[in-house]
Amino acid sequence: MIKPLPRPTSETEHFWQGCAQDELRFQYCPDCDLAQFPPRIRCHSCYEKSLVWRRSTKSGTVYSATTVMRAPSEAFKNNTPYVIVLVELDEGFRIMANITNAEDATVKIGDPIRIIFEPLSGQIALPQAELTHEPT
Repeated sequence: MIKPLPRPTSETEHFWQGCAQDELRFQYCPDCDLAQFPPRIRCHSCYEKSLVWRRSTKSGTVYSATTVMRAPSEAFKNNTPYVIVLVELDEGFRIMANITNAEDATVKIGDPIRIIFEPLSGQIALPQAELTHEPT
């Protein structure tokens, strides 16, 4: 069974183009000096439309983690168990991603990570997370 692919919208297209080019892009609001993710038409804080796109360093830390034991659909059944993390990026926004190089017991809150990309089909690549130290 084939896993579903993301469907870029007018708000998210620039983000997905960045992923295909090995760039993690996020929106920044110069009016209130905040980074935001996921992409939106307006700033989530001050509601201004003057958002600009920036490139992330792709570095951050694990904010939260969970292990998926039961696949959400048949397409993910062969991947279980897998670890999903909420990553706090250095620029101040959070993104959810799968950990690609660790088991659930080794992922700890505060662990350093970097974002990598898993190429799928055509112009789609998914952000994934890798621990940047040896799991304990």
